[in-house]
Amino acid sequence: MAEKHKEKGLAVLAVNTHARETAEQVKSFAREKGLKHTLLQGGTAVAHKYGVYATPTTFFIDKAGAVVAREVGFDAAGLEAKIAALLARP
Repeated sequence: MAEKHKEKGLAVLAVNTHARETAEQVKSFAREKGLKHTLLQGGTAVAHKYGVYATPTTFFIDKAGAVVAREVGFDAAGLEAKIAALLARP
């Protein structure tokens, strides 16, 4: 999805909220899964700050930096539809 919509302005960042995982473990996971987007180490403090109690939790943030939607869980078709709708906004 990140590559598909990159030219439309989509940026994807993932935040690892598992405090026990090292940066190297996260990099290894990303390589194994073929993830191409940016992965950040956040730990549990970041999860608590943003009210993340289940993974994955997706936040949609507009160009102004405002959170415009939030989804818990993973539904590829629903995620794609949400992205398309948000990118179509003026």
